[in-house]
Amino acid sequence: MKKLFFIAISLIMATMLYAEDYKSINFEQLPASTQKLVNAHFADNPIWAVKATDTWFRFNREYKIIFDDGLIIDFDSDGQWSDVECYGAPVPFFMLPDKIVKYVRHNFHQEKIVEIKKLPEGYKIEYDSGIELLFDKNSELVSFEWE
Repeated sequence: MKKLFFIAISLIMATMLYAEDYKSINFEQLPASTQKLVNAHFADNPIWAVKATDTWFRFNREYKIIFDDGLIIDFDSDGQWSDVECYGAPVPFFMLPDKIVKYVRHNFHQEKIVEIKKLPEGYKIEYDSGIELLFDKNSELVSFEWE
């Protein structure tokens, strides 16, 4: 019984420690690099919400900007983008290397991109049809999956 109680308490504590709790913040509270990117490329796209969360025991802060057209961009604690969700919004191709943009436009021009992720090993592009492309740091296609 003690073992079961200990496991239950451990799970509850782990959930509380790793839970991401986004809170509304002002645009001016974003890192300067994030503000610069948004002002340069999304000035005509109204912002619906700006959120922040502390992760990893409050050592890192992550940010989320939600635009009126459905575009959602996540930023890391340094203000660099990490994830772009494009549900209903145009894809911000400027965020990808030119080689990837050319490949995607040539080979998947009829597919709709719904998410772009910047990964340590490269980039991941997800389509609404279930296709997922993984590119390495040199913009070479390394994986193609279709669910």
